[in-house]
Amino acid sequence: MKKSIQRIVRTVIAATLSLAIMGAGSSAFAAESAFSQWKTDDWTEATENGTPILKSQPGKSINVLYLKGKATGNKLSFDIRVDNSFGTVDGNVGSAFKLSDGTQYFFEYNTVGELVRIRRLGNDGSDSHVCPGKSYKLTAEQWHTVSLEFAENHLLWQIDGETVHELSETGNDKFEGGTLYIQSYNTDVSLRNISVESVYIPIVEKREYDFEFTSEKSVADFSARNGGVAWKNGRLIYTLTGNDSTLTSPPISVKQGTAYSALLPLRNTVLIRMSNGTDASRIRLSYTTTDDPAYTADKSVVLDVQPRSGDTTYYFNLSACRNLSGYLYGFRLEPIGAASGSIEIEAVTFEREAALTGNVGKLTSCTTDGKIVTVCGTLDSAYAGREVTLYETKPENYRLDLREQDKLTSCVADGTAFTLTVPYENAGMTRLSSLFLLGVAGEDGKPVRIGERFWIRNGDSYDGGNPYAFTLPDYTVSVLDFGARGDGFTNDTPSIQQAIDHVSAKGGGVVVVPGDDSFYGRRYVATNIRLKDNVELRIETGAVIWQSPRPADYAYDVVYGHDVSIPGVNWTHAASCHNMPLIHGDQVSNVRVTGGGVIRMQDAGGENLDSVSAGSLWTGCPYKIHLIPLGFFRCENVEISDVHLRRTNNYHINLRTCRNIYVSGVSMWEVTCASGDGISATVGTKNITINRCFFYSNDDAVTICSTYNDPRGIAWWHANPDGDNCVDNLVVRHSYLVGGHGITFIPWGTDNPRLDMQEIRNVEVYDSCLGGGSSAVGAWPDNPYFGKQPFDNTETDDFSPVKGVRIHNNRYFGACTLECIQGTDIITDCGIRSASQFRYGDFERNVRRHKTFTSGLSNWSFQPVEGKSGGAEVQTDGNNHFGVVYGDGTLCQGLWMSKGEHTFTADVRLLAGSGALTVRDAVSGEILAEKALETGDSFAKVSLTFTLTSGRTAYLGVTHTGSAEQAVYIDNASVTNPEFVRMKYFTETFEDAETLQLINKGFSVTDEAGNSGNQIAEVGGGRTGIMMLTTEKEYQEFDLHYRMRFDCASAEIDANIGVSLRRTDSGNQYDIHYNPLYHFLMIREYKGGAESILQRVDNFDLEPGKWVDVAIRVQDNTCILYMDGKPATEFSVAGLRAGVISLRAYNVNCAYDDVVVAPVGTTYVTGKEELSTETDTESAQPDTETGTGDATGASAETTFAPVTATAPASDADTTAAASASGKGCNSALGGAGLLAVAATAATAVGCTRGKKKNEERA
Repeated sequence: MKKSIQRIVRTVIAATLSLAIMGAGSSAFAAESAFSQWKTDDWTEATENGTPILKSQPGKSINVLYLKGKATGNKLSFDIRVDNSFGTVDGNVGSAFKLSDGTQYFFEYNTVGELVRIRRLGNDGSDSHVCPGKSYKLTAEQWHTVSLEFAENHLLWQIDGETVHELSETGNDKFEGGTLYIQSYNTDVSLRNISVESVYIPIVEKREYDFEFTSEKSVADFSARNGGVAWKNGRLIYTLTGNDSTLTSPPISVKQGTAYSALLPLRNTVLIRMSNGTDASRIRLSYTTTDDPAYTADKSVVLDVQPRSGDTTYYFNLSACRNLSGYLYGFRLEPIGAASGSIEIEAVTFEREAALTGNVGKLTSCTTDGKIVTVCGTLDSAYAGREVTLYETKPENYRLDLREQDKLTSCVADGTAFTLTVPYENAGMTRLSSLFLLGVAGEDGKPVRIGERFWIRNGDSYDGGNPYAFTLPDYTVSVLDFGARGDGFTNDTPSIQQAIDHVSAKGGGVVVVPGDDSFYGRRYVATNIRLKDNVELRIETGAVIWQSPRPADYAYDVVYGHDVSIPGVNWTHAASCHNMPLIHGDQVSNVRVTGGGVIRMQDAGGENLDSVSAGSLWTGCPYKIHLIPLGFFRCENVEISDVHLRRTNNYHINLRTCRNIYVSGVSMWEVTCASGDGISATVGTKNITINRCFFYSNDDAVTICSTYNDPRGIAWWHANPDGDNCVDNLVVRHSYLVGGHGITFIPWGTDNPRLDMQEIRNVEVYDSCLGGGSSAVGAWPDNPYFGKQPFDNTETDDFSPVKGVRIHNNRYFGACTLECIQGTDIITDCGIRSASQFRYGDFERNVRRHKTFTSGLSNWSFQPVEGKSGGAEVQTDGNNHFGVVYGDGTLCQGLWMSKGEHTFTADVRLLAGSGALTVRDAVSGEILAEKALETGDSFAKVSLTFTLTSGRTAYLGVTHTGSAEQAVYIDNASVTNPEFVRMKYFTETFEDAETLQLINKGFSVTDEAGNSGNQIAEVGGGRTGIMMLTTEKEYQEFDLHYRMRFDCASAEIDANIGVSLRRTDSGNQYDIHYNPLYHFLMIREYKGGAESILQRVDNFDLEPGKWVDVAIRVQDNTCILYMDGKPATEFSVAGLRAGVISLRAYNVNCAYDDVVVAPVGTTYVTGKEELSTETDTESAQPDTETGTGDATGASAETTFAPVTATAPASDADTTAAASASGKGCNSALGGAGLLAVAATAATAVGCTRGKKKNEERA
């Protein structure tokens, strides 16, 4: 009756309001002006074709149009036109209904990520994506009609008559008395035809789903044929009363991402916890889907069950069924052959499990002797004698596809047994970082996969082992002896905890979590396992520690959703700020988590398959209990080895204020939520070795973070402002790491008054494969908890020190950069270098408003003399700080010194002993220059001039020899460097990598293979991502000539190579590129962010490995393209003026050489004349014009609006794929490309064959 009255009242109100609106005219607000009911202060009213319009302020970051007073209707309609989108990191247009309690429902179109979503912005600061983002594009400079309906349990969003989002669950939110606004952020828009009206919205009777059967009403909608349904003590009781009895669920119609939302074929398993009190030995489970809602014989599976048995967890895996699509809509149980008895069901869940595949064989071993890798296995008898192939694959091969993988070797099986061998070393690296797959020839000749990915299993004999190894007492217990069930349902946390407590109290030993050889493994449901001193938690192969989805299992009040609210604080992830880690160590020592088993997190309702796609990563986030799988705080001597993380939903291995950490043999993929950092070493963690780990995530694979007073530490960890927060001595070796960045540096310690307590130092990365949608090695430099507030990620000088970094002998699948970080003593083979000027050479901080802040020995290194005593410190005379070296040793900074003449100057005072200013080669140790010092009573300025014939990292500093009581002082150290000026017009032959006229991002300058002595700019080794060679100056008219060699594509989704002209930013440029996967040449104009295809030539190919001469003339707003001396095409460039020139490669291996930029007429005139590479010498002068070209395409400005995206894509020069939040909520894998045209999970090893000609791109 109550709901019927509500329906009548709502109908009457809607009719009354509609009549009132109709009486006012055809427009809802037809008074003084078309927009009199809106606050238009910051908007411009105009008329267009006789229709009143509103225009936002051009270039203004945030424009909000507020409704005056309360909303009197439940539908907002308007026309919108996107005139210009100028955000590179984030931007949106949208509307919000703001409830009377401050909660908002924001209907957002993200102009950078090109996606639509509905976000609930709680009055507590929470931000939930109640309708997750999905791809959508509004055509720029074109009107679109938007309509929004908002009422209790009803949200409807339509664009141009198409429903883009619909929601039928709004919880307890009340929609009476709210207000409205329309917003643009980093976007110029026009609006017209704005109306608010009331429409009839029928009340839908909601069905409550509770397949945990916590109350009697939870079984009310189940039905039985030849049987009955009842409820008792938290169970559904299904009683059979005759033959052919069935139990049928109600139709399942739930919100996307909730616990009972099962997207097929991803969530392919119906898990039923039940006891079988019948004689049935088999049960058939039939199902329906939203695509096919009728029960039919072909939509069913049959599972063997135990007759007359107690509680058992059964997995009804549907993966073998055909045409699995849509969402699971219902299920039906049929106990085959039983006519009596009862089945008691305790719970039903819908899981994502491995697909059922035939057993074609198995791996038995993968070992090495340090020279050869040997892989052995057996085949099913049906495959005896067939060819077996060993492939090298990658973590991001989530489909375990054998196509496009690198074939290493093959053999014909000896009966059912096979042995394959490959060299232990490959291209200067070992295969300890290699992932392998096996395939056997199928009936049709195509390979069939044998098992899962694998790697060398005895690598610990060759990788150096655990440098912090410790021993434990010989005492072992099983968690089964303490009551653990391992049945996939019972909360085993108390039993596992009792076993750990018992072993620790006995002095230490091993707690075994037994596994089995079943398809699903033996699963132990857990919530928060706390490790104790001297305990190894051995999760055996075949065992799974499985995070509980049930809040009643937890000993504390969990929170759901990705984030919690901490006012004024960014990235307040629930797993870090409130919920406890699944496996947790706090102030413990000598602990291990090992054994070969799996740690699996909750992912109910999730829909993400590839770990990175932004459109599905957020699905289900508001309805999950987010936990960190492994979290350690204030621990010492920790080993995490041979465990495998699956379905993780937030930060994964968190190490805070820990010492002596060894992480080895850990794999992590199937990440199901955003903010998926792999290993985080932070808050002063020291002595970490990461060894033979295989990570694939949507956020950074390994983060090195020197945070100081991080305000998020309020639950299981906290900041350590009074301690040493330096992250020191971190080694990454023999690993394959793919994320937003493979390795990332996060120097967020500038708020520490003592900066030398915040260094990231002594980091070495070698013999590893590093990849990332953003970069292989990257950084997040700007401290969000200091400096400019509110934080907008734009400061370029707000980073704490980084020093002592060695990155070498790796494979880099992406660019390597530390962004604006000026580190010292950095030596790499991937293009990252030390600063070329002293950092804190005067030993002062000079921080405004913080006069007491000190630098200490930040960025300085003290190098002792072996067998001698000595040290260094900072002292003050009350006014100034200076460095002191006493005893024997050198105080210096490792700086990059380019070729040419330098002068090293410092104020020094030698008190006693002997001393010298010294310049020493950082690699060879050779003394390059030195100048002896004389003793004195005061500081004296001393200079040392030296000349280098090639660039290198050198140690510049002061050396002292003497007793511990003798010392030398140093202050105001500086060095002058040869001035390098890039010319406007030039010829670049890549003979000198240090003085390139082009700004190089990602290319290697190296000898051309087979043509020693000829240097080229090359991308090889299967590297992926955006690589650029960009001019520093801008050009309007010019001649351009270069040689280009396309070798192969390095990704399967998208790849291209070409040039950008008149580029000022990612949204304004002309782009010419060749796509080798889809065989076309395309020319595009980007103007104001809008893309226009000017020309496309299909069936176009470049011969791999062949050099092509490319020439371009831009004159009188016409561009002519020549290839091999012949005119190829021409097009107008009248739409844009001057900009930089950028040679680019995206997911291709290629090379460039002999780049000439010259005034029009210098290089060539038309196709009739000979091409020349001579540059007009009069023009080869430094440009006196102001060059504003952006080499990277990334905007320096990011302004956060009141409503912004939590999963924006980044600048259009980065790879589109993925995720969601990372630091600053910038997508670690972000963006849609210019040359980088929308690629998801594109990183690949080696080259990729082209697709069929004219094949349409997905």
